[in-house]
Amino acid sequence: MSYDYKIKPLREASSSNISPPTIAYRVNGSSLKKKNEIEAETIARLLEAMTEHQSYDDKTIGVMTMLGEEQAKLIDSKVRGRLGAAEYLKRRIVCGTPPQFQGDERHVIFLSLVDSVGEENVEEFLAKKGEGAYGATKKRFNVAASRAKDQLWVVHSMDPDVNLKPGDIRRELISFARNPRLFLKASEEQSGKTESIFEKLVLKDLADNGYRVFSQWTVGYYRIDMIVIGENERLAIECDGDRYHGSDKRDQDLERQAVLERLGWKFARIRGTSFFRDPKSAMGPVYEKLERLGIERLGFAQNLSESAGDMTIVNELEQLAFPERFETEESCPDGGMAAEAENNQHEESPEPAGCKEPYVPTAGKDDHVMLLMVREKDGQMTREELIKRTIYRLGFKRAGNLLIARFGRAFAKLKRKELIDVDENGIVRIKAPSP
Repeated sequence: MSYDYKIKPLREASSSNISPPTIAYRVNGSSLKKKNEIEAETIARLLEAMTEHQSYDDKTIGVMTMLGEEQAKLIDSKVRGRLGAAEYLKRRIVCGTPPQFQGDERHVIFLSLVDSVGEENVEEFLAKKGEGAYGATKKRFNVAASRAKDQLWVVHSMDPDVNLKPGDIRRELISFARNPRLFLKASEEQSGKTESIFEKLVLKDLADNGYRVFSQWTVGYYRIDMIVIGENERLAIECDGDRYHGSDKRDQDLERQAVLERLGWKFARIRGTSFFRDPKSAMGPVYEKLERLGIERLGFAQNLSESAGDMTIVNELEQLAFPERFETEESCPDGGMAAEAENNQHEESPEPAGCKEPYVPTAGKDDHVMLLMVREKDGQMTREELIKRTIYRLGFKRAGNLLIARFGRAFAKLKRKELIDVDENGIVRIKAPSP
């Protein structure tokens, strides 16, 4: 959420099943008449790459622009030019401005900030963008920062540390996207710090029973008294002590809990009077809930390291979206060029003698080779088997993540051209022509 010029998102990093959950993606773009061609092209390419990457299967995607409808229309035209109508509808793609996303969400959201500085004035500050008239700017950024269920991309053409003044809401947003936990100052030193004797006793009880517990856990703008973490589940625990949580605070706590429950958090509450009267009975419902959720006893930990996220998936998307960056002028130390294999990819591609680096043929005819494989083994392979066999047919030694992503793109291309299909059992077949 956004208040007093601050970005205060409610969805925390660990709630996403795609890593990293936020990405600040800078491009060398330039704004002209409320459009930024480079940002638009980048978003369209990355979006197309997502439709061909297995981590984004069935993910819905939205694009928001922060400077009028002109950029949204430009991006939409580029996306439609790259995706078929069926894929566009399947992904529930919307390219618009924040008001169009009010009350709506997508698994992945791209934000195009559009703004840039001129080529001759790259060191100067842009005009500060704060709350705006009647808080309009603040509200737009509030919506923009809170519409992504799994992953938020902030695509920008500025160096926020050089071109944006402290307090600029665009600078706040980019800083959040770089590392949300660092931005919110939820440092590891704050974990394990309880605020009352009651909380200390509850934490000790849980830790003594083998659970991994962290106190004063930050979730966006809110704090939870403590959480218990398992391999795949977690439970928030609130300690309602009459001495520390008066009746006026209890209503606020319940409102906060309702907000966090909508984001997937599960809660257990413990009354201080019940705990001090009979700790075992008071803790009983908590342990029952931990068992129902299948939260394992992982042992107590003093701190939890938190990083901005693994950037592997971003690199894989870049391989799919910008193949020219990786596949032109690829060479081995002996001068053998990978591009030489482009015209012979339907045959086995031997590794050049004396080449110590991996030999990577270009992707110009991946779909052609894959189609030949389907025709040879029609009805005998799943998508995964087809991709791996095509990789090995082209002479690669190992089917790593980048190659799987690359040939996933070739598979998607064949499907878009309606040359192949996948039956209800996941078997790939040559698609019969329409009658």
